[in-house]
Order: sequence, then structure tokens, then C-alpha cells
Amino acid sequence: MTFNTQSNDQYAAGSLTNDPFIPIPLTEKDRVREIKTTLVDVPVLLEFHGNRWYNSRPYIAAGVNYIVNLQSNSDSTDDNMQQVFRSTTHNFAWSAEMGVQFYFSKFKLTPAIRGTFIMNNEIVADNATTPPYWTSAMSTLQTRAVFFVLKFE
Repeated sequence: MTFNTQSNDQYAAGSLTNDPFIPIPLTEKDRVREIKTTLVDVPVLLEFHGNRWYNSRPYIAAGVNYIVNLQSNSDSTDDNMQQVFRSTTHNFAWSAEMGVQFYFSKFKLTPAIRGTFIMNNEIVADNATTPPYWTSAMSTLQTRAVFFVLKFE
């Protein structure tokens, strides 16, 4: 994620949403944050199947997901001043999926496309003493993902 917020210096005296702060010069290391995530997704999907045609059957599915971000850093006391971007650990999302089930003699193969879209704001605010160059400059952060899914049964 790249932050081009050095122009926030104009609000150093304070604004309606931010307290006064002492501007600091941002280096390239301060502007770029590499955000790593490992997500555990627990979907609850409702599937609607079409009629079987030879050895295939189309379907669509939609539902909700509970997603745990294992690399969120939400409990860390370090923030963007120490180059640590924090996000929420527990998230809720909705998903939509469509695909085709192929029936073989020993197994069923289901290729599909799934879109998953987190509904809640994933930002964990920076500490109060941190200048508003990073999380204070963003209103929301929501993950959106499109997957190619292969299921073997």
C-alpha cells in the first residue's frame, strides 16, 4: 500500500477530524507498507443447482463468511511510525460463486469462480501520538478477492 499523504502538513494546526501534530518528513520507507495476510475463511453458502446435462450440472451459490486474519497485528502496540500496519483480526464478508460440477466414475470435479467481499472496516487506528499520514488519512479498508476454486469430492 502506498501513502501519498505528505500534503497533510497543511493540517498540522489541526482540523475537524484530527488533532494538531508536528509534521515529519516522509521517506520512501514511510510511504510504502507491505501488508501480508493469511486468512482462514469459514463460508456458509446456499447452493442452487441446475438440471444435470450428461455428466455435468451448473450451480450458483451465495452466502456469508467469517474470516480470521492471522497476520493482522491488531494487538501490537507498534503502529505505522514503526512501519507496522495493523488491521482487524475478525471479519465478516459475503460471497457469490458460480461453477459447474463434472461427474466422473470415481469422483466429482467442481471448478468455480468465487468473489468474497469483506463488509466491515479493517483499519486499526494508529496510536494517538502518531501524525495523521497513514490510517487517519483513510476512511475505510475492505478486502475484495476473486478466486478460482477447484473442489474434488
